[in-house]
Amino acid sequence: MEKGQSKLRLSASHLRLFMAIVLRNDVVFEHFRDKLTVLHFKDESYQLLYRVLLDHSDKHTNLPALSLVEASITEMFEDDPEIISEFGREDLEDFLAYAYDADTWVDVEPTSRQMESFAFKAGQRLLQTKHAESALEQVQAAQDDEVFPTILQRLAEQAEYLMHEGSQRGRTSVFGKDWDKKSPLLITTTGIDFFDKYLAGGQAAGEGYGLMAPYGTCKTTLGVMLWCTAARACYEETLLEEEWDGRKGMSILVSYEAPLSPEIQHRAVMYAAQVNRQSLVNMGKDGLEALATDSDKPLPYEKRLFKSQIIDGVFKPERTRVDETIGWMNEHIHCIDMSGADKEKFPGAGHGGVEEIVNRVKLELRERERDGEGWYVKNVIIDYVGLMVDRDASLRRDNPVEDHKAYQSAVERVINLISKPFDCPSWVLHQLSGQANASLNPTKVLHHTDAKGSKSFGENLDFCFVIGSLNNDSLGQIACTKHRRAGKNPPSVIKLDGEFGLVTSPTNYQVDNKGQIVDKDSMTTAGLDAETFLASSTNTSTGVPDISAEHESSLNNQEGDHE
Repeated sequence: MEKGQSKLRLSASHLRLFMAIVLRNDVVFEHFRDKLTVLHFKDESYQLLYRVLLDHSDKHTNLPALSLVEASITEMFEDDPEIISEFGREDLEDFLAYAYDADTWVDVEPTSRQMESFAFKAGQRLLQTKHAESALEQVQAAQDDEVFPTILQRLAEQAEYLMHEGSQRGRTSVFGKDWDKKSPLLITTTGIDFFDKYLAGGQAAGEGYGLMAPYGTCKTTLGVMLWCTAARACYEETLLEEEWDGRKGMSILVSYEAPLSPEIQHRAVMYAAQVNRQSLVNMGKDGLEALATDSDKPLPYEKRLFKSQIIDGVFKPERTRVDETIGWMNEHIHCIDMSGADKEKFPGAGHGGVEEIVNRVKLELRERERDGEGWYVKNVIIDYVGLMVDRDASLRRDNPVEDHKAYQSAVERVINLISKPFDCPSWVLHQLSGQANASLNPTKVLHHTDAKGSKSFGENLDFCFVIGSLNNDSLGQIACTKHRRAGKNPPSVIKLDGEFGLVTSPTNYQVDNKGQIVDKDSMTTAGLDAETFLASSTNTSTGVPDISAEHESSLNNQEGDHE
């Protein structure tokens, strides 16, 4: 640390020139007035002089002339003869003679752009030096291991800010050179059609999306779907040799509730490999060896889901599907288990808030890049924010934060510390309030202001999705109640297939005039005009990579109420 500080610290001659410019240049002084304090200076003469400048600026808009500076210093000496030492007085007298001597500025004026540019850089070095000293003191003073991630993250943010502190001031244009190409809005599919419909085509880097639902509906199911479809997209990118830039994408699921093993693992395999939940439950100690391996003897559910593949002779049994799926998933997904179940590697995980997630993402990127490969974050899904906030130790220790502010702040930090720095979309899953959870009507359209703990939960999000309760047939509605860059769309009927970890938006359901979700064919048979009461989207989503058509059509006969 000391070696690093020596590289930052200004030489005596540079510090002297910097102080002279501060004393003579209004632009430079105004720039640093609220950033530099007396304590940023080691020499007592500079401390006294800077105090004079600060006191003067409280009453005047211009820097003081030499006569006013000398008068203020004389007054300070009269009030406290020992305010600085005799050596400090002599040093101050010499400095003032230097700062106001015409010979000092014979080649360039203190108000010139050249001197301003030097002063901005020198002032940046002063701020960085003090930050390095403060960082060392905070780390040495910390006695609780749990606060280290928070301290280090905060110090890193301050250091990053100071990196830009020395920028030269000057006129900027709203539409600069190549403005239309520097930050293009690039839309990529989520892999889930009913989300893409509301998102005007898909997700975009730097954005944040909220997904809220009652307890035990389908938040985690949708989170895993977003996780797997993003990973599949990353894998497919690597197959496009001419268009692929060589970097590999990684989709990240942060789970505060469900443990990675075996729940998240099972959910991923159920969805991405289309394996029935019961097959995974029945594996027991035999593991994957218990799965079906004979392509000539499909299981009953496989006969229904893969009818066309069986007829065409390209059917793959459970074990083959799982092995192929795990191959690309292991390469392109990462799960940060914050549930407390990962006692071997991260026994204290889950108590560091957003900063802990950031540190874990950076750690995984570093590990993956050790082999020289380039990696990027495709998306981040947090399941769910309520538990993240409730377990954040930093919110409960020194300055307790009210719940509604904590939830709102957490979302804002996800956007500012994850979506923007990693240039990726982030999904934050959350519970609905107790009152909203009490609503058993699956067709009641809820709002993101019904979020648990804070009506302002969606303030910093680009899109918000809300799902109501599901009925006995695992049917419900999803609504997009905030849409920053897209038009408004009506709610869509969705169906949960808990046996395969799948949520779809089938086209044969709608909401009737009594607020019931019904089959359109049934309404027609009853003599009603189905189109009159159409309240949902005509989305044709299947929601699963390479899912067979038979699977979607079979959902009407499937039952399940798993989240």
